[in-house]
Amino acid sequence: MTSIIAIRTNADGIDGIIMGSDTQSSYIQGETLLEKDPEFLFKIIKGDRWVMGYSGIVNKNLSHFFGHLIPQEDKKDKKERGRAMIEQAINHYNTNRKKISLLTFIRENDTPIDFPLIAQLNGLSKRTEKESDSHEFLLAAYYPDECGLWYIDSYGMLREPDEAHGFKYICLGSGSEKMEKYISEKLESELDTSSIDISVALDIVKKILEKAQEDPLTGPVLLCDYAVLTKHGVASYGEEMINSLIRDNNNQFELIKEKYSKPPYVSIVLAEQPVKEEQKS
Repeated sequence: MTSIIAIRTNADGIDGIIMGSDTQSSYIQGETLLEKDPEFLFKIIKGDRWVMGYSGIVNKNLSHFFGHLIPQEDKKDKKERGRAMIEQAINHYNTNRKKISLLTFIRENDTPIDFPLIAQLNGLSKRTEKESDSHEFLLAAYYPDECGLWYIDSYGMLREPDEAHGFKYICLGSGSEKMEKYISEKLESELDTSSIDISVALDIVKKILEKAQEDPLTGPVLLCDYAVLTKHGVASYGEEMINSLIRDNNNQFELIKEKYSKPPYVSIVLAEQPVKEEQKS
């Protein structure tokens, strides 16, 4: 299971979204945790101008879904296809988010679903899996000229977060209740949330993931994945964090945070090499 948090910056002149997740893979039967997989499972998928986190079981259909979205070096069309699908979903949401009558969509020969492929993914998973929970997603994208953040439910419907506690964020997964409780009760007393730049947002995400460890299905914060989205692209730090732990370098998170202590951030993002994701089934 999963704990994912995404936060949008609110400091003047800084437009970015930081997403963090655990990398724990677990074997579940019903409501019972059977065991935790010792291998790492990355739950944040990256494109050139978008980041998507997911919760739910890893199956063949989920792998096919991300295989359809993730840019591939040897298939340039996939880079355009993934971004085009995400932009289409955002456009559909922006155009139709105030429509609440099915009759309106029938008359317009349209669908209320913003991301049809996600609805199809969950429908097929329900049909083919003996025990299946639905896949839900967090989407961060730079489109058309600013960073945006959306929750995508199992029906493929997008929803923007409210600006609670002075900033926009979304929690997802089995640890979301713990994370929400920490944000409501402790966060504002421990961190200044009035001016969140990327460095501060990384701190907030780390603290929230630490709290999520109280959930038995969430992995340790030292093995977390982090991604930073700005107008210049996406920087990913999951493999860097895990490799540093193997090297016994517990200061790696502070080194990453230091990169974002002062703008501009363009050189940081452009220097990052794309991470090839492998989905487990």
